[in-house]
Amino acid sequence: MDRINNNDAIRNDMDSWEIRFDDSLVRIDARVLPPEKVMQGSNAYRYSAATARDRPLHVAVAVESWIVLCHRREEANVTEFVRTLMSVCPPMGVKMSQPRLVLLDDDRPSGFVEALRQLAKAGNIQLALIVFPNNRKDRYDLIKKDACVDLGLHTQVGRGYCSLSPEAGDPRPHHRQPQEHPLGGHQGGKLGGEAWCLEIPLVSTMVIGYDTYRDSSSPHRSAGAFVASINKSLTRWYSRVSFHDTHEGLGYSLASLLRDALRKYSQCNDGASPDRIIFFRDGVSDGQIPQVKEWEINQIVASLQALFPGVQHKLAFVVVTKHISTRFFLPGREHVMTNPLPGTVVDSEVTRPERYDFFLVSQSVRQGTVAPTLYNIIYDTTGLKPDHMQCLAYKLTHLYFNWPGTIRVPALCQYAHKLAFLAGQSMHAEHNPRLSSTLYCL
Repeated sequence: MDRINNNDAIRNDMDSWEIRFDDSLVRIDARVLPPEKVMQGSNAYRYSAATARDRPLHVAVAVESWIVLCHRREEANVTEFVRTLMSVCPPMGVKMSQPRLVLLDDDRPSGFVEALRQLAKAGNIQLALIVFPNNRKDRYDLIKKDACVDLGLHTQVGRGYCSLSPEAGDPRPHHRQPQEHPLGGHQGGKLGGEAWCLEIPLVSTMVIGYDTYRDSSSPHRSAGAFVASINKSLTRWYSRVSFHDTHEGLGYSLASLLRDALRKYSQCNDGASPDRIIFFRDGVSDGQIPQVKEWEINQIVASLQALFPGVQHKLAFVVVTKHISTRFFLPGREHVMTNPLPGTVVDSEVTRPERYDFFLVSQSVRQGTVAPTLYNIIYDTTGLKPDHMQCLAYKLTHLYFNWPGTIRVPALCQYAHKLAFLAGQSMHAEHNPRLSSTLYCL
């Protein structure tokens, strides 16, 4: 700011426009939510990558039948990778049987697909680890579409040289372990496990994340990803994909997906239904909010009224916006500005008085300025106080099993984003129903 105000040329131009920047930034009030304690197994602690290492997952899934599929020239790297992976998984509580290693002489996409189909027909496979020699998108798309849509098979795809080779040519396990360690927990989430959980006092609550992505195979069609919680700790998920050409079609598909999610929730909770539903909608601009109210919220409300006639529904619809230019700074000693702490909430002065909205800084960054996320509650009959909604949003940023820490948006929004991207870029169809109760898109 000093450089702008003290530059004669800039100041003359601004004077001609009758514009002037103040010498200091606007000071506003904010508050910081307390750090969250993460539960992992029998341990409770403030989560970080260092503290999580070698701790058991909260709910681990045994991997008893899995295969590794790669070209023959990748055999040495893949064998070493699998050996190290199996050594780091037991401390996390993940039991992994020895995989079946399948070596191909042909690296064409059709060769990988045909081999995977034959292996899937031969027996029950929980997971297929597929190693490609390069980053050909057509091969990745073909495998993902075949596995996710036709076979209903969990797959993890990697590239041999980048993903599996030892760093700097050093094959010693302790140099490779940082790569395999997160992959072990990653597979737990993909197969239906729970890496960790938090204390969330809201009982009988379903949270839903929704995002869209343009279908690359059809310019007028979009893929919508729907991810809903199906347990009390908000750590197990039901995911679906739908395709639509218009916003009206999106609204109708949302209502249908919600009905299916409520049935799944009831199956997992002894026939009970959630008392409240909180919907987090990503990928909406300010100009699209009237359409969201007309086609999405109205269809959801109508669906709830049809499912529970005579019952006053408790529903909140939250628009999550991360692509914003707003930045906050924390004044430090000697006028040095630093990034605000994770959990910083701003809900006055720079928010709109006609809206029920707030800014939340949920993550920390090592370089540059941290970007807040804007939460705009455009419909709410839950009776929750603003403090409760803010705390819930912050808690949900801790539950992304692909990253040891908080992220910018609630985990369910990030799951929906990854699922929509996979559907729009690779699958171009809804996945096999057998995958709906797992985070197979991780």
